[in-house]
Amino acid sequence: CWKGYKAPNRIIQINNENQCQDIDECSKNASLCGLNAECFNKGGGFDCACKQDYLPSPGLDWEFGKTKCVKPNCPDNALKELCLFNIVLEKIKANPNMVLPEMTVKNYLAMAIKGTTQLASQDATQQSKAFDSYQ
Repeated sequence: CWKGYKAPNRIIQINNENQCQDIDECSKNASLCGLNAECFNKGGGFDCACKQDYLPSPGLDWEFGKTKCVKPNCPDNALKELCLFNIVLEKIKANPNMVLPEMTVKNYLAMAIKGTTQLASQDATQQSKAFDSYQ
């Protein structure tokens, strides 16, 4: 079997009837991705993504055994989601060829949508303060 797959129990020969099965690394080791991170099983492997309100460090691309999920420092008057998204955007601009796991992209998009929704519900003065906090 290929890496990340195993033969079914008590099967010696792999064929159309007895195919290799995906190993669910995430269920075998709940802390596989580390503190404040989630593990997502995928065929032949897994992806890690930081939980809500956390960002991977030192970069956005996950390096197993090196990346940690940390709470970023955001200005007190900033909307948390917009601050997080702004940090992500700057890291992407610095490395435009980076490929991110699907769950990481979904988390960042959800963060941006939540932040812009919160910002849209504020009055013009609050909106101006939020934007000023990023300059």
